[in-house]
Amino acid sequence: MSEGRFPSYEKLTSLVRQHFPNSKWQKTHYAWYKSKIKTGEIVAAGISSEARDKIVGDQIAAEVEESIEASVSLERDLHSYLASGVSEIEAGLTLVENGVEHQTEAGRIDLLARDANNHLVVV
Repeated sequence: MSEGRFPSYEKLTSLVRQHFPNSKWQKTHYAWYKSKIKTGEIVAAGISSEARDKIVGDQIAAEVEESIEASVSLERDLHSYLASGVSEIEAGLTLVENGVEHQTEAGRIDLLARDANNHLVVV
């Protein structure tokens, strides 16, 4: 906590291995300890509750932002993957022009395609 945030998994693992060489430390332990400190169930030495609350708030904001960025990236990857193999979803299926993230008045369609019978298909 002296760094102003909860240590990374790698840093904490290094410290555990250094000070407790026989520990059966696992990544699940890291998540458990982190959650206990965030909720105040474990008090980290040398840090006030106000400082802990600020650190927790800042970390939550950063984790949410990181999660959103990862989700957007994963969604783009999924769009690309499905668009490149749309005929594997259904034989004869082809993307319409601008069919990836196709914008409509009602909102955005991830994939818009036509089937073998020329019917529109929304994925």
